[in-house]
Amino acid sequence: MEIRTYEGDGQDVVRLIEKVWQSNYGGKTWAPSWSLETLRWQILAPRNAEARDCLLAVYEGTRLTGCFFADLCNFSVRGEPVRGSLMSWFTVDPDAGAPMVAVQLVREMSRRHAALDAAFSIGYVMGKPNTPARRFWGRYAELHPRELRFLRRVGYWVRVLDPSAVSRAGLTRIERWGAPWLRFWQPGWPLRPSAASIRAFQTRDLPDCLRLVNYANRGIDLGLTWSEDRLLRHLAASNVSETLVCETPAGVNGFLNYQRMTFHGREPLDCALIDLFAGSSTLAEASLLLRVALQRMRDAGLKAAVMLRTATCRAGPLLAGGFLPLPAQDHLVGLFPTSRPESLPTRRISVLLR
Repeated sequence: MEIRTYEGDGQDVVRLIEKVWQSNYGGKTWAPSWSLETLRWQILAPRNAEARDCLLAVYEGTRLTGCFFADLCNFSVRGEPVRGSLMSWFTVDPDAGAPMVAVQLVREMSRRHAALDAAFSIGYVMGKPNTPARRFWGRYAELHPRELRFLRRVGYWVRVLDPSAVSRAGLTRIERWGAPWLRFWQPGWPLRPSAASIRAFQTRDLPDCLRLVNYANRGIDLGLTWSEDRLLRHLAASNVSETLVCETPAGVNGFLNYQRMTFHGREPLDCALIDLFAGSSTLAEASLLLRVALQRMRDAGLKAAVMLRTATCRAGPLLAGGFLPLPAQDHLVGLFPTSRPESLPTRRISVLLR
């Protein structure tokens, strides 16, 4: 067994994650599934040497038996610039001696972050307390409290687009029995007339979108710092993502970006994961942007829209569009190779779900 930088094209990662996550979580808790296109868009696109150092893999000979990826980012922590990362895709084949290999993966990721002068890596632990992920990370945090800490609970905004599909995939009685009734409430509030128009993002919109996302992040405790290059890579159209902008006679004053992702409950559910919804638009303009996006999601066959609840979420348009705030059950966690966990504020956050 050897831990080294990942060398593949992503296909073996997709197979490994699908095998292990379905075995661990299938039919027990909601779990995301990454397609090859999503992995390439998010993490495996051509990258520099430092970025590739954060793509860890476990090999037995040439066979992939584990992976742990992180995306190097710049953050703002109480207004101060800090280098860190978003971590995810943590998977170890149970046949490869999962607990010990998993610990070695975490230690190697921490070592590489220290070498890159990255102060922390943050990610999410999903599922109930009895799931393998919660048990592993909870135990690791108990044994190594200076290295890993559960920082806060996180919740989601959810908009059901196909009540029947959500009911079939639902894990709880509320999800299975309640989803069909949402069709009577979720059309949302009537829209007020607006001079705004909604269209696809174009490269010329980048300066306005950068201004809008920076405006949305003002006053937060912990958030991503967006450069023009990073935001363009995120907003540009791909096989798995789309960005819409709200344009008025005065210019672009709002945008919404989402990606297609499958979540597994009792059966797979194709969803839209909204990453960014920002703007200085009025309630009517923001609601129009959201309604058009929801219609495009529905036309593409997506069954629900999901958005991480953060400090930058605009509750008014979301409620007007029929979104529901779900209870906070998952956890934001931090891996700290060079700093103390107490130094990371998490009351007002603005980060991506990965």
